[in-house]
Amino acid sequence: MRELGTLRGVASGLVLLGRAAAAEGDYRGAVAAFEECIAIRHTIGEHSGMAAALEELAQVQRRSGHLPQAVRHYAAASLLRQATAPAEAPPSVSESVADLQSELGADAFDRAWAEGLAHGKRLLKP
Repeated sequence: MRELGTLRGVASGLVLLGRAAAAEGDYRGAVAAFEECIAIRHTIGEHSGMAAALEELAQVQRRSGHLPQAVRHYAAASLLRQATAPAEAPPSVSESVADLQSELGADAFDRAWAEGLAHGKRLLKP
């Protein structure tokens, strides 16, 4: 149980690190922190935490101009939220997804969303 608590603490710390890196414009550092957080949360089966970290990662990807990647992360987060605790994403996420759909166009958005859903399904597996 202690190890689980330690891993949760590390994952939470990585979220803070990712946010700080993003705020300073260090998108590479932010991506690395969020990806490590997601990996830890996957290991301990914390799907709601993975969804939140994926949304944070999507925001960073969007700010750094990687729009298809942002869509994929939002889609994976959406699937995880629906599968674990049918809670709606924060309004800012819904707005970002709508903006991305406009920016990418329907076809590119739909392809990226489908890829993200497939990734989300993989993340649901232990």
